[in-house]
Amino acid sequence: MGTALNSLAFDIGPENKKKNRECDWPCCEGIGEFKAPKNRNDIRSYLWLCLDHIRIYNKEWNYYAGMSEQEIEEDRKRDTLWDRATWPISGKERNYNSDLTSPEFTQTCYNYYNGDLSAFETNSDASMPESDAFHLQEPIALSALNILGLKNPVTATEAKNNYKILVKRYHPDTNTEDPTAEEKFKELTKAYETLKTFFTS
Repeated sequence: MGTALNSLAFDIGPENKKKNRECDWPCCEGIGEFKAPKNRNDIRSYLWLCLDHIRIYNKEWNYYAGMSEQEIEEDRKRDTLWDRATWPISGKERNYNSDLTSPEFTQTCYNYYNGDLSAFETNSDASMPESDAFHLQEPIALSALNILGLKNPVTATEAKNNYKILVKRYHPDTNTEDPTAEEKFKELTKAYETLKTFFTS
């Protein structure tokens, strides 16, 4: 003979039996089947309410009740960012755009490396002649020179140094408020790649 499903053999324990809680609503004798947070500061503590009162509670529930506009905005921001700290890409609050475009910054970088920017070379840069000045006449090369602010005759080193200064100035990460910075950055990179083909051929 089989054991009935409602027998004590299937009884896991008293803690798993559904408790018939009374509704926590004042003067209500209904069964509290539905849980609701007591308040926004302790959302893990619950009120147990009957169906009629949970409907009323849900209609009236306002997580932001009693908070100022600023507190609401801060809470929403924390929630959007999973309550994690954030900071700008630069690690500081201010925009460095004005610093990076200053002549002082450019000179400081140049002086720091004693005029030797070989630390920034890529493998393709290393194959470029250092001292030979080129007098470029092709329209595409002249356009690239113009974009990089250079004039004939030009050496590979001059082109490389000027390119590095300009890409730092127009890098999109340091020009977050300038929508044209990314396009200018791409234009500079393309112009430099064009000139490199003339220097290495």
